[in-house]
Amino acid sequence: MIIDDNKTFLQKYLNGASGSIKYIPWETGFLRLQYGIRSELLQVAFVKKIGDKPNHRQLQLYFMLINGMVTFQRESALSGTSWSGGYVSWGTVWDDDDSNGDHGRKCDLDEWINECLKKMCTS
Repeated sequence: MIIDDNKTFLQKYLNGASGSIKYIPWETGFLRLQYGIRSELLQVAFVKKIGDKPNHRQLQLYFMLINGMVTFQRESALSGTSWSGGYVSWGTVWDDDDSNGDHGRKCDLDEWINECLKKMCTS
């Protein structure tokens, strides 16, 4: 999905102010973007109002791009889907962290993030 200015979601929002939280209008609410101390995107969640925090039952995206992985799961879940090395697969917290993900469905990261955003906003 092209957000605006011909940029993908990651191109537009991957970096932000260090340690900040940003609310982006999205669908019938807002995407809550949380950034780490190195200005890197850590988490994306859908909320209804500015200032809201996601609850632990909501689907959320967690970015660990240092090791090339993005996960999509509920905060307190033991399983979910993840993107790594060009593949999306389902896994659990007990799975091998060294997996390159090649046992899953081949998918572009931007395309998969768009799928996740759609599910996040409708669940």
